[in-house]
Amino acid sequence: MAAFIYGLASTRNGIIRYVGESAQDYGIRARQHYRGWNSVACVQRWSDQERWCGYDIYSLKLMDCDFDNRFQVEADWIKRVPNLLNVRKNYENVINFRTKVDKYIIRTKQKINRPKFIENFNGYIGIRHYTDIKAWRVHLQAYGYRHHWLTNTDREPVWRFIGENLFLYAGYFAQLEEAIEARDLARRTYYRDSRWPPDKNVLNEDACSNNNPS
Repeated sequence: MAAFIYGLASTRNGIIRYVGESAQDYGIRARQHYRGWNSVACVQRWSDQERWCGYDIYSLKLMDCDFDNRFQVEADWIKRVPNLLNVRKNYENVINFRTKVDKYIIRTKQKINRPKFIENFNGYIGIRHYTDIKAWRVHLQAYGYRHHWLTNTDREPVWRFIGENLFLYAGYFAQLEEAIEARDLARRTYYRDSRWPPDKNVLNEDACSNNNPS
């Protein structure tokens, strides 16, 4: 039976912050994390904070491995990827897997798997710009709520699954002004008691992180 090692990263910078193992289908495990199911508390707090700042969380497969060795391989990745949220794990014979994980592999995985779009376009929190088709999407995260995407029809928050990307869902806005208007309308209508980081502050990475509402 096969298994795999995966990582979680933010669209803020593409840096892996969590490493896990699973023998499930990769898409199923990715959706569980994306929806906040079976996620440890520290990962959920990090996810909520990143989304509140207008970014999103995505997963990437780091490598396939044998089912029987998955915990040892996971432990080696956890040991070698810096600044993780994981609790470090100790298993016997981890040293046997060290040649598979080095800084070059980690950097390569983060670079290849980074999404191709611009978050917080022009400093507008939650506005994602796809430069290849010149379209925008809007996502919202208020503390105590689920992460939502907006449609470009009824403009009501719609919770979408991970992996539903370009051309698969009519949640795209042709004009930046329309996306901003829809975002502000949804904030006023569905999140009236929530506080948001001010626009433009996202251009200063520390401004959003230090303005945590929790």
